[in-house]
Amino acid sequence: AIDAHAGSPVRAITFAPGDRKFCSGADEGPLKVWDFEGCRLERRLHGHEWDVKCAEWHPRKAMLVSGARDSLVKIWDPRSERDVATLRLHKGPVAATRWHEGGEWLLTGAKDQTLKLVDVRTMRPFATCRHHASAVTSAAWHPLDPELFASGAYDGGLAFWAARSPDRPVASVPSAHHLAVWALAWHPLGHLLATGSQDASTRF
Repeated sequence: AIDAHAGSPVRAITFAPGDRKFCSGADEGPLKVWDFEGCRLERRLHGHEWDVKCAEWHPRKAMLVSGARDSLVKIWDPRSERDVATLRLHKGPVAATRWHEGGEWLLTGAKDQTLKLVDVRTMRPFATCRHHASAVTSAAWHPLDPELFASGAYDGGLAFWAARSPDRPVASVPSAHHLAVWALAWHPLGHLLATGSQDASTRF
């Protein structure tokens, strides 16, 4: 076991491609990059002013994305200990940051009830998704369809989206859970979505 953040709750953990390194984020401030084999701290990534809520390593590059209570999305070069971009996409704490498998798009979701699709090549959003009546709490890209993704909300709602038509969801389940949907995970074949909720249940 690693006391990664001096007793502070750890909100995010993500492995680098190749599994030699991982990154953790917590309420206490900086993201931390670790050597997996030696469980050794390599770098602290300072930049967020408040709690880190989510983080994910790029599927192929030395690049990290994180979202925090300060409403900011930051992209990092974990080798330099500095953020390479700060994106002011939302007007509330950021709860979800998910790289597209192709590596050129980024999906974010926040307390302002919106999801944003960002083209990483320009660092600009190209779509805003509005549907949820409460904070967006989770998001996940489909493993096979490159344009499909799902989102969960604080009120227990669930929505399915297509990147080519982001103005409205292709389907929704308003009462998928009684309380917040904190976690989403697709089956590798893409025919099932698992949801985890504050109501203490997992559904498919």
